[in-house]
Amino acid sequence: MKPGWQTKRIGEVCDLATGGTPSRSKPEYFGGEVKWLVSGDIHQGEIFDCEGRITDAGIKNSNAKLLPVNSVMIALNGQGRTRGTVALLRTRATCNQSMVSITPKESSGLLPEFLYANLHGRYEELRRMTSDDDKDRRGLNMDIIRNIEIPLAPIREQQRIVGILEKAFEGIVVAKTNTEKNIKNARAIFESDLDAIFVTKEDGWEDKRLSEICEIKHGYPFEGEHFSNKGEYVLLTPGNFFEKGGYRDRGVKQKYYTGQFLATTCSTRATCLLP
Repeated sequence: MKPGWQTKRIGEVCDLATGGTPSRSKPEYFGGEVKWLVSGDIHQGEIFDCEGRITDAGIKNSNAKLLPVNSVMIALNGQGRTRGTVALLRTRATCNQSMVSITPKESSGLLPEFLYANLHGRYEELRRMTSDDDKDRRGLNMDIIRNIEIPLAPIREQQRIVGILEKAFEGIVVAKTNTEKNIKNARAIFESDLDAIFVTKEDGWEDKRLSEICEIKHGYPFEGEHFSNKGEYVLLTPGNFFEKGGYRDRGVKQKYYTGQFLATTCSTRATCLLP
C-alpha cells in the first residue's frame, strides 16, 4: 500500500445485499423476464446474462431483490472453486441467497472495478476465512464480508490501476483462446492419426470381441463400513478417469476401502478390462 492510501472495511464504504429463492411450489414465480443469478454464474467474471429467470411475483414473494448494476458479486458457497469467487454485475438482475452484491457507496470514492480487482486477487485468502479444508466447508457470510479490509487509493490511482489490469486481463483472454484453439487442433490431429491406424486396417489384422481377449470384471456396491482413510486400496469410480483416458488422483481422502473384498477395486459404476 502506498503512502496516502487508506484502509477501510467493506461495510464502511459499501452496501451489501443478498437475494432469495421463490417457492418452488409456485411455478408462476419462475420463467419470467427477471434475470436470477445462482452461485455458478459467478464464474463469468463479468455477468451480462444468465439462464435463471423469475417473475415480478417471484420477487415480491421472496427475499430476492433487484441489485445495482456494476455491483461486485461474491459467491458465499457453492461446489468446487465457487466459494469466494467474485464477478462484476453488468446487467439488471437479482440473485438467490448463495450470493452477495457489494455496491460502493456514492460518497466512498471507491470504483467497483478496483474493488473487484482487489477481491479477485485475494481468492485464497477469502476461502481461508472459512477454514478451507476437508473438515470445515462453512460458507462465507455477510458479517465476514463486511469486516474485510481493503485499501482505498485516490480515485485517479484507482483508475490507473484498473486500466493496467484491464489490459492484462485482455491479454490473458487472448492467450487462453489461442491455447484452447491449439489444444483443439492437437486433438483433431491425434484423432485423425488414430483413425488412420485403427480404421484403415493393415494386412494380417483381424477383429476380435473384447470378451474373446479380455477378462471383464464389474465392481461391487461398496457401502459406508467399507471406507476408511487408512485402507490399503483405492476405490475407483468414473470420476477417477480423464475424458480421453488415464487415471486421475482426485485427492479425496475417504475413497479407500478396507480390503474385505479383494477381488474388486471399483464401484458398480466402473468396469475393468484385463487382457
